[in-house]
Amino acid sequence: MAPHAVIAIARRIRRRLTAPGPTYPLRLAILTMLLETFVFLRHQLTLATTARRELPAEPLRLNLGSGSDVRPGWLNIDFMGDADLLVDLRRPLPLHDRSAELAYSEHTLEHLDYPTDAEAFLRECLRVLRPGGVVSVGVPDGEPAIVDYPSGAGWYEHWAPSFPPRLSTRMERLNYLFRQDGDHRFAYDSETLLALLHRVGFTDARRRRFDPAIDSAAREDGTLYVEARAPLAGAGP
Repeated sequence: MAPHAVIAIARRIRRRLTAPGPTYPLRLAILTMLLETFVFLRHQLTLATTARRELPAEPLRLNLGSGSDVRPGWLNIDFMGDADLLVDLRRPLPLHDRSAELAYSEHTLEHLDYPTDAEAFLRECLRVLRPGGVVSVGVPDGEPAIVDYPSGAGWYEHWAPSFPPRLSTRMERLNYLFRQDGDHRFAYDSETLLALLHRVGFTDARRRRFDPAIDSAAREDGTLYVEARAPLAGAGP
């Protein structure tokens, strides 16, 4: 089954289990338990079979949270779909230290709890990158929605056709950007994301432009892209 079909089915099931009603808390707890059990078992299965997999030659180019964007010549990593490694990105990656030259993630970090899982994910990126290797991250840019909130123009007018019809006020749409019906765990601006990268040990963190060589054309509008480097060998903090 194609990844997008699996995701669509999972969302339909979640909508049914999380419909309003007196048993909502119980249904939400059951759904969370089932999902976490599935992710854990899949992660353990991958760990048990990684040694037998034929991975691309080092240094690796990692596509973390690949979804349906499976890239030839890259090591595509996600917990479902057609990824090369099906793992939980909140847990340590089954890769050697300093085995990668690029760790790329587009619209994945916002799905991880902040700061715990987000920091753990980026620390794993730092561990597997060679000295001077690059981490490149793209997330929904939360700043324009804040800047344009008083007027209701700009960001709100631009993205109005993309919102579900039930969302009519600025606050509803702002919450949808930040939460996206529970799919998003945190909203970023450049200040917060760059600080996070420096905090886990990366250097030279900076905002960058959209790069058509590696970034998805459909994500260009509305995405905050940043990159940073793993410290060079022998470099101080």
